[in-house]
Amino acid sequence: MSGFSVKGTRWSDTFAAQVPGGNKLLTKADFTYAGTCRINDYADALTWDPNTGRFFQVQKDVGIQEITLPTMVQTSNYGSLNSAVINNTGDGISASQEAAINGDNNTTNNEVHGLFVDGTDLIVTARRWYDDSGVQRKSIYRRAKTNLATTSAVQGPYRMLDSADTPLARLAGGQMARIPTAWRASLGNNDTLVHSTGLSIYSAGPVSMGPNLIAFKKADVGVLSPVPGVHLLYYPYSFAQSFSLSPQMGYPQGDLVSDGPFPPAPVWGNCGETGGMMWADGTRTIAFFGESGDGTQFYGDAFGTHGQHAEPYTYKYWLYDANDLIAVYNGTKNNYNVLPYEWGTWTFNINGSGNERHRLNGVAFDYTTNKVYLQRREVNVTTGVWDGFIDVYNVNVS
Repeated sequence: MSGFSVKGTRWSDTFAAQVPGGNKLLTKADFTYAGTCRINDYADALTWDPNTGRFFQVQKDVGIQEITLPTMVQTSNYGSLNSAVINNTGDGISASQEAAINGDNNTTNNEVHGLFVDGTDLIVTARRWYDDSGVQRKSIYRRAKTNLATTSAVQGPYRMLDSADTPLARLAGGQMARIPTAWRASLGNNDTLVHSTGLSIYSAGPVSMGPNLIAFKKADVGVLSPVPGVHLLYYPYSFAQSFSLSPQMGYPQGDLVSDGPFPPAPVWGNCGETGGMMWADGTRTIAFFGESGDGTQFYGDAFGTHGQHAEPYTYKYWLYDANDLIAVYNGTKNNYNVLPYEWGTWTFNINGSGNERHRLNGVAFDYTTNKVYLQRREVNVTTGVWDGFIDVYNVNVS
């Protein structure tokens, strides 16, 4: 486990008294493994429903499913895992509604990428992950969480952050998390976080070379357009060669296509992606989970795809201090000048059948029991068979 400490006095050290929601900074040691179950082979965007105790997930980039988790077991045998039960399933968002995120109603390369429960509704986000023409303009919807096969009552999509014809929508098309009640007043009374990473085509519109994070009020979705938000973390590619944190984050010092390859990235690099985040009551830690490449960053062919790579890939975690986010909100720190206070490799107790390409693609947090659920899938690149998992950890907040 490695980390990085900025030399000098951090804002959060200077203003340590400002801890409205608790002063504890979590470490990796605060997460204790409690078990695993099996899920559909290709699922994303796991979120927890505080009203029912069930979960929602995206299935194959478009469909939405409500699921119940079985008894979680600790085993090294995939075949011994219990399977999640699907309770309700449907398209969730129709193809035409999904295409409406784009200025030209393009129907290709779109995916539902985030879910979050708001009472009897689901807040849904979508993105065009390969936006080579820079056409995405909207990203967020509201729909009932029941009757998922019915799409007639879907509201949206709506813009977030701005009303101008700019492609900021890509940055609000990902997974969401709850802001603890005690911290909301310090962040403009916003109650929800949304982020999106792992986007392609830097030249076509904004991407973040690290965890992108936007705070907003979920009640504004379907009421205000654009949905107001504040950008708390954002590492724009245009700053990659200029600002002081570039070497630590691992940005390539130039263009991968024309100037690469580049050395491995210590923190993030050009080939990382977060699958979601959580923020526990009583702490000032925002924890991101995902994966990134540990190898040389290059542009070319790997894993059967053409693009940017940094194999081998490993699961990772990044822990951020909420005081740094408050500093960004108050204008005393730039959202691209924030580093995690701890990060490193995350190792799971059970993995797939070997020769794997893997992805951590969902994080759900039950704030009543302080359990975090990490959703991942691993594919055997020889057979093409996916193994799906949800792993649960107890989070020590005391």
